[in-house]
Amino acid sequence: MGPELIAALHSYLARSPSRILLVQIDDLTQEVDQINLPGTVFERPNWRRRLSQPVSEVSGGPVMGALAPALAERSAR
Repeated sequence: MGPELIAALHSYLARSPSRILLVQIDDLTQEVDQINLPGTVFERPNWRRRLSQPVSEVSGGPVMGALAPALAERSAR
């Protein structure tokens, strides 16, 4: 999924009447592998995967740049 689609989906969610909006860091870094694979215990390191980017780079990344206006609009409500 590209940055524009991720931003569009989150913008849609930001316009909902919910009181809370959470954004997964996996969406911001465009991770493709899921963090947990149900039914596995020893075959896979569930819940302890490294991100593909350092957290310090996420805020300046393309997804955050596309998503920031929708989040700013929501927080202004």
